[in-house]
Amino acid sequence: MMKKTMLKKAAAAVLCTAMVVSLAACGGGSGTKETAAAGSSAAGSEAGSTGEAAGEKEAFEINVNNGSEPASLDPNALNSNDSMITTLHMFEGLAKYAKGGEGVELGQAKDYTVSDDGLVYTFTLRDDIFWSDGQPVVAGDFVYSWQRLVSGGYENSYFIDMVQNAVEIQNGTKDKSELGVKAIDDKTLEVTLKAPCNYFIEIVAAAVTSPVRQDVIEANGEMWYENPETYIGNGAYKLVEWSHQEKIVMEANDKYYDYANLGPTKITWMLMDDDNAILAAFESGDLAYAASFPTEELDRLKEAGTFQVAPVAGTYYILVNAEGKGMIPELQDPKVRRALALAIDRNYVTDMVTKRGELPADTFLPRGFHDEDGKDYYDSADKFWDNSTYEANCEEAKKLMAEAGYPDGAGFPTISYTINNNSAHAAIAEYVQNVWKEVLGVDCTIDSQEFAVFLDMRSAGDYALARAGWTVDYMDPASLMELWITSSGNNDCHFYNEEYDSYISAAAHATSQNERFENFHKAEKILEEQLPIIPIYYYSEPYLMDTSKYDGFFSYLAMPVFKYVVQK
Repeated sequence: MMKKTMLKKAAAAVLCTAMVVSLAACGGGSGTKETAAAGSSAAGSEAGSTGEAAGEKEAFEINVNNGSEPASLDPNALNSNDSMITTLHMFEGLAKYAKGGEGVELGQAKDYTVSDDGLVYTFTLRDDIFWSDGQPVVAGDFVYSWQRLVSGGYENSYFIDMVQNAVEIQNGTKDKSELGVKAIDDKTLEVTLKAPCNYFIEIVAAAVTSPVRQDVIEANGEMWYENPETYIGNGAYKLVEWSHQEKIVMEANDKYYDYANLGPTKITWMLMDDDNAILAAFESGDLAYAASFPTEELDRLKEAGTFQVAPVAGTYYILVNAEGKGMIPELQDPKVRRALALAIDRNYVTDMVTKRGELPADTFLPRGFHDEDGKDYYDSADKFWDNSTYEANCEEAKKLMAEAGYPDGAGFPTISYTINNNSAHAAIAEYVQNVWKEVLGVDCTIDSQEFAVFLDMRSAGDYALARAGWTVDYMDPASLMELWITSSGNNDCHFYNEEYDSYISAAAHATSQNERFENFHKAEKILEEQLPIIPIYYYSEPYLMDTSKYDGFFSYLAMPVFKYVVQK
């Protein structure tokens, strides 16, 4: 028997009961991994194609900067927040981020049912959904996309690991046709999970679970997304220009069912990574939104009222390469790693270096994850160190280096810290470089790379230490803790620990949130002891926007959404 389920714009602290999280190819979002009432209800008003509204919209264009050149705009192949954010404006899944940033609501689906055992989701698609070339979106488009996602070796295939046979297909032991998703007819999509997952609706709002067109991809190859003529989407906007290393231009899609409620008629994404140039463009009025700017200008921007902060759950950290080709043997000693970690004054970093509302990290997981009693996971977690005792931490760090055989850094090799081009990352790297030399006598060089090159190096393990960060894909500890299982596609520190894997698996099979949290705590204790990652701070999401000129902007899970922005 099926039970009808109404989707609510609920807060995203949800429980995935007995979810079987695979230990196969998991990956993730932010490279950082690095978002008024909705225009339509959850069920949606279906007035047919809104193309008739074309020409009636008052022209309103905005330019925004959220990063540099994305590696891909193929929904299945996204590997950074920058690319996900851009793509989310041109593609839409069964659900979407709710207007105002209050969770998710239905998108391409108008309703759905869930079986009594929580395993079978049956989605009914809207009658007024079309691709940007006018063809109707059908259930088979989702089937093709999801089968392609799990069989194509894509980093973000982990998003649908909870779907029946997804992991086996990723591992090559089953064919993509055996994925637990099928089109009953053009308007009905059935998805079978391997275990109940209460945050599944958040999963189907992610860019990587959007449908894609089989005929377009097969006719134009894997680079189909680079040509606006072949980049056929089903979202609020359509691609009209991609001038590489310069800009991506999209226009409101008159085939989109909520076209009449869209704000900007055109969004231009300026592809920039020079913070000074970004700030100059913002202050000259050439940018309405900027996600990056020189740290030294922060106080002035706060006074001007253009500095804003959006909530986000995530952690910024340093990766320590454990087994990749750039691995340094001396960094494999947990005493050395802890010494490097303790020498960092996180209060100084957040107060004097970043100054954007971040909180000093003393665990891997930030606040925001709640158990069945409403208690925050963070409050019961063992802390990695005490951020209020920096002088004592430095003394302990020196002692540990001496015990490891490197008193005052004697005999320790020069290490390299790899970052991508960005003034904020550079400022943190320079601080770390200086403090490691002053406190421990350790020499460190900074290797700054263009973002796409940086991602490739990090993924390949071609570094000794590298900056990284992750903002959650959904509000559950698993979104962060699964990063470090042995087979995770985003385990860029190449940390492989069977005991850690077993706790994450046990959490996935647990029948209560409290039991899940117990296992996550045990796994996080291993991270504390081994430190394959060195947490620095918990993210905030700072940005520049003049809120006296614009309204309707929101961000969800560090995904800024511009489609409902209006001019005041």
